[in-house]
Amino acid sequence: MTNPWLTSVRFIAKGQKEIDTATITKAYVAQKNIELKNENGEIEIINAVLPLLNSSDEELRPLLHTRLFNFMMTYNVTQNVESIYDDCYLSLLSSALFLVLQKEKDSNYQNSMLESIENTLRIFYYDNKEFINYREQLIKNPLKTIVNDPEQKKYGNIDLSKALIHAYMIAKDKLAEQYQVENILKTILGYFFYTLVKSQEFQIHTFLKAKLAGGLAQKAA
Repeated sequence: MTNPWLTSVRFIAKGQKEIDTATITKAYVAQKNIELKNENGEIEIINAVLPLLNSSDEELRPLLHTRLFNFMMTYNVTQNVESIYDDCYLSLLSSALFLVLQKEKDSNYQNSMLESIENTLRIFYYDNKEFINYREQLIKNPLKTIVNDPEQKKYGNIDLSKALIHAYMIAKDKLAEQYQVENILKTILGYFFYTLVKSQEFQIHTFLKAKLAGGLAQKAA
């Protein structure tokens, strides 16, 4: 089973925010990435499309909630035509959100992208029962909600980007008290370190040796 939460948005093309379906179709038929020039004449390579909405796009809601759109987003994220995964759009938005928050230095572009992602989430998900239920439970009991999420457990692991994007929107739309948002964030951070220590790749003695060697080097200097 493909896990859509393994999606990682590493780059967002700035040269062209809109793209026509003919370009996408040609790339699909040729089984190639889309190549477009930005304003500096540089080639930007695109392998997925991130649909973003404005606050005026409410009338698109019925179309977005169709099985066809869900299928399109599944292929867009996983390149899989044999299955439909309900989480693909949310996983793509989650990864894009934190790329913009962490790495975007242009404040105007960052604010514009954040606003578009927020509007998209409100239009697409704010009447979704599963989305609303997860949000409400996350506010009440963050740890239980994160570790017992059936939608993620079926993929074999828990990805924290789902809880993070919910926490972001809860804080943005003031859907909970400040202490509740802080509790969610502390739980996410705690669970992250728990899974890190538990993983086979993490060796605590190697970490301590590195810290000790660094401390001794500083004293010797």
